[in-house]
Amino acid sequence: MATISNRSGFILLMVLAILVIASTVLAATIRRSSREVMDAGTAMQNLQLRWGTLSLRQLCMASPQSELVAPESGEPLPCLHKTLKLGNLSFHLVLADEQAKANVNMLAARYGDSDALSILTRLQAQLRPIAYAQGSGAGRIRQSWHEVFEYRHPRELVDWAGLQPSISDRVTCWGSGRVNFKTASSEILQTTLADVLSEADIAKVHELTVARPSCTLEEVFGLLQLTAQDAAKVRSVLTDRSDCFSLWVIAQGPTRSWYRLYVRNRMAAESDAQTWAFEW
Repeated sequence: MATISNRSGFILLMVLAILVIASTVLAATIRRSSREVMDAGTAMQNLQLRWGTLSLRQLCMASPQSELVAPESGEPLPCLHKTLKLGNLSFHLVLADEQAKANVNMLAARYGDSDALSILTRLQAQLRPIAYAQGSGAGRIRQSWHEVFEYRHPRELVDWAGLQPSISDRVTCWGSGRVNFKTASSEILQTTLADVLSEADIAKVHELTVARPSCTLEEVFGLLQLTAQDAAKVRSVLTDRSDCFSLWVIAQGPTRSWYRLYVRNRMAAESDAQTWAFEW
């Protein structure tokens, strides 16, 4: 009987040992499977992010002028907001005419860094413009937001819903610096033309764009009866067509968001086009 009891005890211990090993292996398998599922989910999300962003960039930046048009009136628009869904990601798009904005480099060249900083502060109250040390900013070209404003997160630069004016709606550091008077707001026109035209003439320019969205710069000269010298000054800061456009792509997932900014400046020749890409 003792032998049978010892043997039963040994079998019980073996069974318990096998159960422990089996539960350990099962737990490890479950953890590995969970990691694989999470990795697969992350890989799928990354794929959606990559191809969604690439496709939207190519679609919107191929012909931004045709996208930035009011559907009913046909008037040119300074910006356009759209939201699309791809899988578990929401893509918020902000397509904008960069020449409808006040250009940081143009302001600095015309007024100097100190006055340009004051103008930037007046145009927006959210962020602090970056001031260069005395003498170090002379002639320096800003080509990214971190050279213009102090900010902690890209959401401080853009409002993808378009519910309130954002910094990137009014200010730019890309393009030729000349403002498209047909898409710029009256506030931007006042800022751009303050030292070139009177307030009354600036108001006439804005009224002309409202009455005739397809008007040209030559019509502005005729309306204001400018001399050749004054017309040359206006031509140096205004234009009736845009060659620089930007696209914000904000991909919003279940746990985080990705910010992408693409800028394309088409020069005189297509081969001379400049592009910038920023990722957060």
